[in-house]
Amino acid sequence: MADYLMGIDYGTGGAKACIINTEGKVLAYAFREYPIITKKPGWSEHDPYLYWQIAGEIIKECIDGARIDSREIRGIGTSSALPSMVMVDKNHQPIHSAYNLMDRRATDEVAWLKKNIGEDEIFELTGNRLDDHPLIVNLMWEKKNRPDLYLKLREVIAHVAQKLSPGNGTGNSNISMTRINRMSTGNHGFQKISGFMNYAEISHTAQVHVDITF
Repeated sequence: MADYLMGIDYGTGGAKACIINTEGKVLAYAFREYPIITKKPGWSEHDPYLYWQIAGEIIKECIDGARIDSREIRGIGTSSALPSMVMVDKNHQPIHSAYNLMDRRATDEVAWLKKNIGEDEIFELTGNRLDDHPLIVNLMWEKKNRPDLYLKLREVIAHVAQKLSPGNGTGNSNISMTRINRMSTGNHGFQKISGFMNYAEISHTAQVHVDITF
C-alpha cells in the first residue's frame, strides 16, 4: 500500500483540500466557496455548519480525484485563516455564527485590554497585536452582550480538527491568535484575563487515529 497525506485549509471566502504523496506531489485538489455574513457594520461571520459539510465534499472529491484507497491516507492536517472563532456547546454543536478574521465588533474590548494590560505586554508575551481582534476580545464581547449564550459555550477553536479527532486539542499557531497564551511556555499569559473569562486549561493536539465517514 502507498502512503498519502491530506491537507484542509479554511479561508475567509472558502475551503480547499489536497492530497499529496510522500514526495510532495499533488494528486488532487478541491475548493468550495462559502458566503461571508455581515449582519451589522463591523461584523463578519460564516455559517459554522458549512465548515463540516464542505469538509465532507472536498475530502470525497480529492479521494475520488486521486483515485486512491482512503485507507492509505496516513494523516490529515488542518489550517485556517486566523483569528477566527466557532463557539460550540457541550455536545460540540455550534451555538451561533462563526467569527472570521474580518470581524471588528469588539472595539470596546480591545480598548479595555490596551488600558488595563497594555499593548506592549501583550505583544511581548504572545508575539501578536490586539488590533487584529484576537479570539479573547470576541469572547469578552460575547460575555458582555450575549451572557446566556456565553454560559452554553464549551469550546471555541479548531472546530473541524475536533470533529476529525476523538479528543479536544489545538496547535500553537491557533493558540497564539487567542492572545491568552504565553508563547515561550505554552501556558496562559494573563491571570487578569483568566479570572475574568473563567476559561479552562489549554490542551494541545496529540497523535490522532480516526475513521471518517461522510
